[in-house]
Amino acid sequence: MTTRLRRRTALAALTLLSAGCVGVVPVKNVESDKLGYLTKTFTLQSVSGGVAADIKARDAGTLPFQKIVLSVTPQFEVVPGGGTPPTFHSSWTLINVGGPYVQMLDEQTSNGVETRQDYGISYRNLLTLRGQTVQVNRTDSSMVMEVRGLQSFTPLAVAGPAAGGIDIRYQWGNPIQLANLATLGIRCGYGARYAASRLNPKLLGEAQELNCEYTNNNGIVQDRAVRALLTYYGVTVLVRKQTATATVNFKIDDATIS
Repeated sequence: MTTRLRRRTALAALTLLSAGCVGVVPVKNVESDKLGYLTKTFTLQSVSGGVAADIKARDAGTLPFQKIVLSVTPQFEVVPGGGTPPTFHSSWTLINVGGPYVQMLDEQTSNGVETRQDYGISYRNLLTLRGQTVQVNRTDSSMVMEVRGLQSFTPLAVAGPAAGGIDIRYQWGNPIQLANLATLGIRCGYGARYAASRLNPKLLGEAQELNCEYTNNNGIVQDRAVRALLTYYGVTVLVRKQTATATVNFKIDDATIS
């Protein structure tokens, strides 16, 4: 990289930082208006150029709801060292922002104490297109991270029973990153179909199981998850997650849908 290009890159980065584009913000500012921060920061217009258009070319569907709020209890099946985990609770909020896109907010507590929020905008609550984590015990949030480009993209089969699978590979980095982007992946296979009311009596229609693997920059599987594709609503929800340190099932205690 030449000296002139370095200067231009540094200047561009400084401009973006000063404009708040990377989104590192004081936690207290976010805490004062969580939904306001979500809806202003993770708009469809904030998605990296070209990514939304690439998705729309393969999935131009819409979503039949305005907002879904799920009250969720994570239940640990396997815990490192066999210990007893704290009592966790999550509130998952999905807001329809047009097309197959939703804004997402996951608010987490531990023994009744607020600990963390995850903010973002996603494709049908499967692929996070732009996201950020706020740890309540820290002064500043993490940096915003986003999908910078799609290498492969299989849309969800929402309309009817699906077979086969999904393969999504994408480049992931922060908004000012120009090189060394991570190439991550999601591979999912369709599984059994069942009444969505099995997850919670307030959910309509059917659910189809998605058995997913999440790969790192080297193509190695890092995590596994079971998601449910809620065909009536056109989005997925997390049912089970398995990492190197824990296995967690997610029980939906209540649902509010508008």
